[in-house]
Amino acid sequence: MRGRLGNPDLKPETKTESEMGADFIWKDRISLSLTYSKQVTTDAIMEVEAPNVSGFNTYEKNAGHAHGNATEASLEGLVYQKNGFKWSMNVNLDRATSVVDTYGRSCYNETPQYIRVCDGVPITQYWGEVIMTKASQLPASRSGTPGAWQVDNNGFLVPVGVGNKWSDGVSKHLWGTTVNIDGVNYNWGTPQPLFSDSTRSLAYAPIGDWTPTFNFGWGNHFTYKNATLYVLFSGTVGGNMYNGAFEWLQNHLQAKNVNMVGVPDSLKKPYLYFVNLAAGGMTSGLTAINGTTTEDNSAYVNSGTFFKLAELNIQYAFNSSQYRFVKGLGANRMILQLSGLNLFRLDAGYNGLDQEGFYTLSDQVRIKYDQLRYPLARRFTTSVSLFY
Repeated sequence: MRGRLGNPDLKPETKTESEMGADFIWKDRISLSLTYSKQVTTDAIMEVEAPNVSGFNTYEKNAGHAHGNATEASLEGLVYQKNGFKWSMNVNLDRATSVVDTYGRSCYNETPQYIRVCDGVPITQYWGEVIMTKASQLPASRSGTPGAWQVDNNGFLVPVGVGNKWSDGVSKHLWGTTVNIDGVNYNWGTPQPLFSDSTRSLAYAPIGDWTPTFNFGWGNHFTYKNATLYVLFSGTVGGNMYNGAFEWLQNHLQAKNVNMVGVPDSLKKPYLYFVNLAAGGMTSGLTAINGTTTEDNSAYVNSGTFFKLAELNIQYAFNSSQYRFVKGLGANRMILQLSGLNLFRLDAGYNGLDQEGFYTLSDQVRIKYDQLRYPLARRFTTSVSLFY
């Protein structure tokens, strides 16, 4: 089989974009800018499966149709000014969505596997296996004995058998055993993926979406005589983040919560609990029916909301008319500047590495994904500038 078949009927794809906006100014002191844009792409060039008889794997055709929109608001103004002191501020909010309506090919999973490429599925949606958290998620074929299931201290629905509790693993020597419920053998006490009766396989379904309610930036600029202070806050409200970094740490038994030293017996979990949660295929003796979960599941879809002090900049100007040492340097002015980036963050206890992490797909589309890459560093810099 050769790679890609040519297509002499290929046409340029067409993209239309419409934009509307409004600007409001109040007393030359405060300004508000609102912008809305909409994009529609037709005849998008997509790589699709080639007919087997051609001898090629794929070919490009005008098969795609997509649409999206974006909204942005910006507020700027002078907040306070008196006796040489001045405070100005700017606030920015934005939100964007994008959906591919038709791909012109059968559905498939992009790498990483939580990306579902299918007609009508937003590219921002996470797909994967659903780790059950309540008894109502049990399919009809496996819900005949609801008393054999309990929700454990981590919030997962686990098989324990009638007469047992999720906390009995150590006291009754149940860890490492199997329990049969409604004709299915389960690894005792471990989180279980949702099973679909209709497909007779583990359910593959949406598990989150990284589209935020909005992104924001809030900048403040203060000046007083020769001193200037700039403070920038930024963040995201709403949406999810796939915590691949924590998933990897648990799967390799390196996460902090895997250490059971000092944990009461009723709360202790064996290594099998964690590797099964992240990638049960690595645990011998398990099958896709009795508890194996592959990577990319709902257990690692976390909140994407955060608020951070993104930048702090302080500078002071030394003029030669005020400071003799500046004149001694032969300069008219000297500016001393101190700055810091990524200084402080509030993230509701996020336990991954980088809540602003991303993964770049083969078509250069960036998706939110916290993987094992070096996170955003806290940086401090200082500079001295002389003006002659």
